[in-house]
Amino acid sequence: MKEIIKIAPAGLAKLNRYISQANKQIAGRYENITLSKVIAELTLFFGCHY
Repeated sequence: MKEIIKIAPAGLAKLNRYISQANKQIAGRYENITLSKVIAELTLFFGCHY
């Protein structure tokens, strides 16, 4: 997951905080962290806070 953050354009770097929060949520459920789960978690987060 960290590799994606390192190669992301500068404009996406601000998402790092939200990606970290998504990782914590997934890890808190004792699930494997995958890109698809992080995207789903971000979708839920932004959907609820939009």
